[in-house]
Amino acid sequence: MTPENMGSFLWVCNHGNHWEYRAAGSTRRSDVKVPFGYLLLWDMIRCTKAAGAERFDMRGVRLADGDESALEGFSRFKRYFSREVVEIGAEWELELVPVRAKIATTVSSGVRHMRGRMVDRS
Repeated sequence: MTPENMGSFLWVCNHGNHWEYRAAGSTRRSDVKVPFGYLLLWDMIRCTKAAGAERFDMRGVRLADGDESALEGFSRFKRYFSREVVEIGAEWELELVPVRAKIATTVSSGVRHMRGRMVDRS
């Protein structure tokens, strides 16, 4: 199959009792009114249910009302399956303080050096 012939793809991860929609992509053709990805997603939801999944995580939806963004269509599509929105995780970001990171690196390399010397003496 060549990229020109591919209509859509879907990546779903199995976590035992729940499955997670990880990534997807599709092309749009003017002669087809429904996006290709919808059929794949619907089929995957059916497969996960048949496999005994308790939950299918389609990831985030827009919570705030306001301007129509590109993500609004995805949020609307996801809400066709359930009106219930549940927070199941949070995004964390690690901000390194350059001075502290340098101190930690220096201490770590000092400890490795001392351990190496102690092993050499035994």
